[in-house]
Amino acid sequence: MFVRLLRSIFGATLGAGVEILPPLERPRLKAPPLAPHHRRAAEVRHLVATAPQGLSTRQLIMYVRELTGAGCSPKLLARLRRGGTPLLLCALALAGCSGPSRAGRSGGAIPSPAPSVIPPETEAARSPDRPRLVKVRLTLASPGELRVRPGDEVSAGAALCDRAAERGRLRGQRDLLTLSLRRLGSQAAAAAESARLVADLGAALPPPEYAAERAAILRAETEEAAAGRRLETQRRRLAALLEALPASLPEGADRGAVEEHERARLALAEEARRQSEAEATLARARMRGAREARQIEERRHAVDVARQALAARSQLQQLEAARAQLAAQLAAIETQVGQLAAVRAPFAGRVERVTWEEQHDQTITVVLYLAVTGR
Repeated sequence: MFVRLLRSIFGATLGAGVEILPPLERPRLKAPPLAPHHRRAAEVRHLVATAPQGLSTRQLIMYVRELTGAGCSPKLLARLRRGGTPLLLCALALAGCSGPSRAGRSGGAIPSPAPSVIPPETEAARSPDRPRLVKVRLTLASPGELRVRPGDEVSAGAALCDRAAERGRLRGQRDLLTLSLRRLGSQAAAAAESARLVADLGAALPPPEYAAERAAILRAETEEAAAGRRLETQRRRLAALLEALPASLPEGADRGAVEEHERARLALAEEARRQSEAEATLARARMRGAREARQIEERRHAVDVARQALAARSQLQQLEAARAQLAAQLAAIETQVGQLAAVRAPFAGRVERVTWEEQHDQTITVVLYLAVTGR
């Protein structure tokens, strides 16, 4: 309709020399030039799409930096992972349609997207089993133990940190613990010998004799028997004297005085008999007291021996426990010494960054980012 209108208006004025061309089969597309940030976004999107699976945000940043010479922001990576924004999709579409060649202008074909920006020699040098970025966590005792700095090139097996000072300190502790363990071993041997001597020599007291007590009892019993015989003799004499006293006395003798004298002698014999019986009873009581004292002494000796044996066993147990504790500490220090070997680089590469994370007591935690190269 519009073409007929133009022809009706200008056809009569310009005459038949004016030819109106038919419409093009396909209009030419000419996209506006992309801004630098749009081109950069398209490049980063292509790298993210072709990156290996399982890389973290930091590893993707290092991957982009390694291939293009500059990193990217985590915000851009998050947008790309979510699928992009309409502005970024439009930029990608314009990037794919911009820059047509001459053949495209003449034939109307849309060129294909630009090839990958990854250098072919880098892709060929990288092995599928080799990581692009290695995160190494180190524990240092002082900042001087770190052997590398950001930007250093390291080879596989090169030392990243050396814990020589810490190893020296732990070896000193190990020597002290070894000496203490030997001293405790000697003390434990002495305690075991003491316990054995207490068990062998202090088991029982020597057998009791009671010689003095037996002699005293024998003497008292002898005296008691003699006093009994004397008493019996005096009784018979008094009885005989009383029967024969009237005929045997001379004239003028006092019969009452004689009888009284004999009765006094009988009383003295009875007193001597009672005294000898008391001495014999006292000697027997002393014998019983000696035996009871012996029993008490044996019990006290048994208690003392048991206490000494218990003290010896307790000392031996304490020494054994201290030895076990020192042995465990020594084993732990040996393990720490073994773990304090110099940390070496697993791959050849370049130290991209060193992050000092935290300090806990006397240890410093450092994170080292190693960009692995193909060398």
